[in-house]
Amino acid sequence: KAPDDENLIIARGKLYTYDKNYDKTLQIYLKLGKGDVFGLINQHNLFDCIGDKVLELMTFDRHKATQLLINNITKVPVSRVFQQLYSAPQLQLFYLHHLFYHSKKDINQEGKDYHDDQVRLYATYNREFLYDFLEKSQYWNLEKALEECKSRQLYKEMVFINIRRGDPDEVLRLMIEKVGDVKQAIEFLQKQNEDHLWDTLISKSIKSPVFVSGLLENVGTHINPLKLIEQIPKGMEIIGLCYRLVKIINDYLLQTSLSQGCKEVLKADVITLSQRLHKGNKKAIRVEQDARCALSNVPILSNTQKKKSVVVFFCNHVYLEEELLKLTSKSEGEDAPPVASNTFDKSLLCPICKQNSSEKAEKKRSGR
Repeated sequence: KAPDDENLIIARGKLYTYDKNYDKTLQIYLKLGKGDVFGLINQHNLFDCIGDKVLELMTFDRHKATQLLINNITKVPVSRVFQQLYSAPQLQLFYLHHLFYHSKKDINQEGKDYHDDQVRLYATYNREFLYDFLEKSQYWNLEKALEECKSRQLYKEMVFINIRRGDPDEVLRLMIEKVGDVKQAIEFLQKQNEDHLWDTLISKSIKSPVFVSGLLENVGTHINPLKLIEQIPKGMEIIGLCYRLVKIINDYLLQTSLSQGCKEVLKADVITLSQRLHKGNKKAIRVEQDARCALSNVPILSNTQKKKSVVVFFCNHVYLEEELLKLTSKSEGEDAPPVASNTFDKSLLCPICKQNSSEKAEKKRSGR
């Protein structure tokens, strides 16, 4: 029989196995496209032999080959796999795709140096995964990715890249002129907090009945409905205009009702909290028997002295009212006003605490 007869080749492969020449057995299996290639590699640790056979393995069975290569990434590094698959870009993408979406984070980061290539390969061969990849990866170049998407008119991806680039005007232009997604444009502008972009949205979309219809349907607090309606060209036919105008009016009435309800709730809360504060302020403050005036050091509750008016602050500093009167009369021009015994000024601050606060503020200003 001919020396290239398949049965003879298989028999030769088995003989090589018995002779422990596993690398030659592997070569025969790959040539025939048959045999337990991956079992042979794992069983006999033939990773040194497959370094130059990556393309053959991927052609044999790309699923099993990819799993084998990723699980043994330290033995067959990504750089070697990527280089060997240079002539088969779709297999490159298949390998990089499964590497990136691997469940182990330390493994899926191994291919980060090839994420620019992965963007190009997705844009060329499998655009379905490109947007998700752009969202999840942080290692691709903005300008290179933008050029790839521009050359293939991938507008949805261009919108995302320009958001990353921080170019809201270009994002808005693409959304209006290319993507045509009114709701997405409004959601994007709500996050930007830039008023001029709303004017741009109206001015650029006012010529399109479809876009105007979408704006009327999704108009909210950020766009004045009257401003939009006044700019609609006369004679423009807008599908569902009556329904959208009714919706705007109903939304306005609902907004007004909610605002009034919130106002009433706030008013009730203010009253409740004011009453609670007043009740708390009316509570007595304990003064110890041996308490002394913080200014004159005179005992407050002395039995030998005539009873005098006492002022107690919430900071627990206690003063004789006459001492406070003397202090405020000397401090002419300062914030603390005079104190009358029958109409005590509630705006008066504790002199000690006030002085401490002033000193702290002065230290902060001087940088000490």
